[in-house]
Amino acid sequence: MTHPLPFILNQIYAKIVNKNCDVDDMPLDAISRLEIKSNHMPHIKESFVDLDTPDFDDGEIYTKMSLDNNTAVSLCDCDKEKYKMDSEDKDNDKIMKKLALKSKCQAMVEGQPLFGTRENICERGIMPETTEQMEERIR
Repeated sequence: MTHPLPFILNQIYAKIVNKNCDVDDMPLDAISRLEIKSNHMPHIKESFVDLDTPDFDDGEIYTKMSLDNNTAVSLCDCDKEKYKMDSEDKDNDKIMKKLALKSKCQAMVEGQPLFGTRENICERGIMPETTEQMEERIR
């Protein structure tokens, strides 16, 4: 079964039924970890993450997030200022910035769009290898 948008968090809610009343809420201690893993997204933009957590203080959800092995299927945006963490950032912004920084993205190498980590491409200048480069290295 495929989900149309498995990587978007709209709301963190669980239905907790207590006797005769339904409560749309989940206590923070009931959330051990939230994972966004191994997704291919067209691009990552500010509206990507939209958490509706009215009863939690800012930062409480962010500390429980795990964002690993995601790929933005677009060219790397190497603008450091755009993804710089700010103490004023809300959880939604922190999660989007962390997701963008930790995701793989594309670099054009010899006319081919190849995937690599944003850290390697933008900060270290290490480009992904082409098939020919990998074959040559293996020989």
